[in-house]
Amino acid sequence: PDTKTPLPCFDKARDDRYPERDWPVFTGRPDVILLEGWCVASPSQSEAELAVPLNPLERNHDGDGIWRHFVNAQLSGPYAKFFDSIDSLIMLNAPSFDAVLAWRMQQEEKLARRMRDAGKDINSLAIMTTKELVHFLMHYERITRHTLRHLPEKAAIRVDFDMERHLLGLEIRRPAGQLDFDGKSRI
Repeated sequence: PDTKTPLPCFDKARDDRYPERDWPVFTGRPDVILLEGWCVASPSQSEAELAVPLNPLERNHDGDGIWRHFVNAQLSGPYAKFFDSIDSLIMLNAPSFDAVLAWRMQQEEKLARRMRDAGKDINSLAIMTTKELVHFLMHYERITRHTLRHLPEKAAIRVDFDMERHLLGLEIRRPAGQLDFDGKSRI
């Protein structure tokens, strides 16, 4: 009950975590832990899927596939072990990689606007231009496309959206009794 757990916080404007001294601290034993992230529970790919570069970044900077294979080894090794410890996976399902790109562009624009309104010099921050964002997302394109194809089948709950982020549907794939945390069914 007296355990103190620092909760990492990410500063999108600097594209890095806030200093650890600024993280909120949770005291006690939580009933539920929510883990949110872009590539949470992303599955690994087969060797055949890794063979061909997917985009210009992979073609020009990873033509021999060293980085692709390293990332895949992490997804099938240490990350898979961690992901397997997740009790219930909820997937917010984008309709496509193009939607992910469009939504991330909107986030950057909103962040830039918020920083300007706060009187910050956005040139000193890690806010990306469209060209920089497209390049950045190429690093995650392979994982994202693969995840969008295969993770919906693994998710206990899948929430589907259209390009404009309108809710299309909600699918609960496991009975509520398998989603409880303390013996009480609740969704």
